[in-house]
Amino acid sequence: SLIEGLSESIAQSMASSLPVVVSNIAPNRELVINGENGFLFNNGDYKALARHILALEGSPAMRQKFGLKKRAIAEEKLNINKIVVQYKEFYQGLLKVKRGW
Repeated sequence: SLIEGLSESIAQSMASSLPVVVSNIAPNRELVINGENGFLFNNGDYKALARHILALEGSPAMRQKFGLKKRAIAEEKLNINKIVVQYKEFYQGLLKVKRGW
């Protein structure tokens, strides 16, 4: 896709330790580090998409490595307790600006 928020399918694959091949858009780059825990491809570059899928298909070791790394990133970036704290800090910051604190 060209525009998307945080992909639930990427989050689910991360929690399941599964590798992904995803489009190279900003929200995906927050969770996928190209060549480390999955692959990114530019929209319309079907050859790169196919190349990445075949690379994963042909390498169980790569799939496992990507999956384990993605799981660690998911636990760090998608941790509900951290997200709650970030939202709380965000909204407290908005209140300070509005109230002039």
